[in-house]
Amino acid sequence: MKKNLILLHIVLVLFGCSSISFTEDQVLSRSDHLTKAPEWAKESQDGYPCDYSSKDKAYISKNSQAKNICFVGFYEVPEKSNTNTNMITVAAEAQAKRNFAAAVKSKISGAFNQANQDYNLNSQEASYTLSILNEASVSGMIKAGTYWERVAVTDENGTKIVRRVYTINVLSREKFEEALTRKKLSDVTKAINQRTMSYAFGKSTDKY
Repeated sequence: MKKNLILLHIVLVLFGCSSISFTEDQVLSRSDHLTKAPEWAKESQDGYPCDYSSKDKAYISKNSQAKNICFVGFYEVPEKSNTNTNMITVAAEAQAKRNFAAAVKSKISGAFNQANQDYNLNSQEASYTLSILNEASVSGMIKAGTYWERVAVTDENGTKIVRRVYTINVLSREKFEEALTRKKLSDVTKAINQRTMSYAFGKSTDKY
């Protein structure tokens, strides 16, 4: 009986493969005459600790001890739209900023919930403290770079040309902390914010 089930599973897997749609992407051109996409130019919803230096164009290097959190924004439009590359890039950057803000808010909210476990603030106090953290995160945002590519996408329905834009955005821990220090916070709120930063940035933080 067990052997029959194994054989049935193999048959289903083999025949199931035949129904998988085929998609192939061919990059036709890239920004700045690059020969390949930057390492960071990938669709990703998660933020990760990273190094960033405005003087270093190869500024992304995943590092668990870094002082920043990086997020990648992504936007795609069909080539047949009568929008030039500059306008597409502007629209993509605006969309990426909204996605970035939402992703940061989600990460900060999750870190805050963990940090608040020992303090158990009431809903009003928690809402106020979280609003301060979100405001500080917006103040700390930096757009670190943009990359676009023109791509021919082929699937079972044919080939279409699209333009894809990626932006790399950074939440600076330094700017984040500066924004928090400008607030007149209670000792409890300071303690929670301190622990929130520890969770959000993946490392312990010194008191400010």
